[in-house]
Amino acid sequence: MDAIYIGVDFHARQQTICYLKIETGELVITELKHQDKEQVRAFYQQFQGLVIVGLEASGYSPWFETMLEQLGHQVWLGHATEIRRRARWRHKNDRRDAELIWELMVHNEFPRLQRPALESREVLRMLRYRQKLIKVRTMAKNSLQAIALQAGLAKGKQLFTRAGQEQFQNAAMSPMLQWQREHWFALLQPLQPTTVGNHGLVQSAEQRRCLYPAFADSSRHWLANGPLYPAHVATSGAVSQCAESSGLCRL
Repeated sequence: MDAIYIGVDFHARQQTICYLKIETGELVITELKHQDKEQVRAFYQQFQGLVIVGLEASGYSPWFETMLEQLGHQVWLGHATEIRRRARWRHKNDRRDAELIWELMVHNEFPRLQRPALESREVLRMLRYRQKLIKVRTMAKNSLQAIALQAGLAKGKQLFTRAGQEQFQNAAMSPMLQWQREHWFALLQPLQPTTVGNHGLVQSAEQRRCLYPAFADSSRHWLANGPLYPAHVATSGAVSQCAESSGLCRL
């Protein structure tokens, strides 16, 4: 059975679709709004057999990709710049973009990107989320250090020991600096290493060995001390290949 290729120009609120109707040989271009997700699912559910849906890689299409996979369709993500470079016309619109994606797929010229497995994507999401928390924690600590210096306390890392915090609490400073100090400490409390490293998204080390074997040896380390990335992930993001390399690096 021949594959059914569907080119999609995907946006946050709607998508424009281009596909060939096999029964009549007609090239169909239509539009779907994303407000009604069931309507979107029903549209793609009508296609049977080998169905390949191509779209430009973006940060707001994961829900759509998941839906297509649940329906048994293949998802191709394309390099947006390369797709645009292959356009025959200067002016672009949604219909032309959808048709261009379809043509590139049919002629085997679609600049397809490697798409990691679901397990690898979930690991990356957790690592990115944890890295954001660490950035917030660093900003809070730096701000507290600045307030301490303005109050005449040059404690360095000792500022966050029990003795250092007692001195910080008793230091003379303006009401505004006192308010900022208390606010930063309140923000810092839920961002301590044990909290950041053991949030609800993280399973036990044994569960992680079963789900993500590539991270079996490093799971405890990056949960406790910071995210360790396979060396090539730092540049390519291809976590699905990390089992092939034992080198780790910190971003």
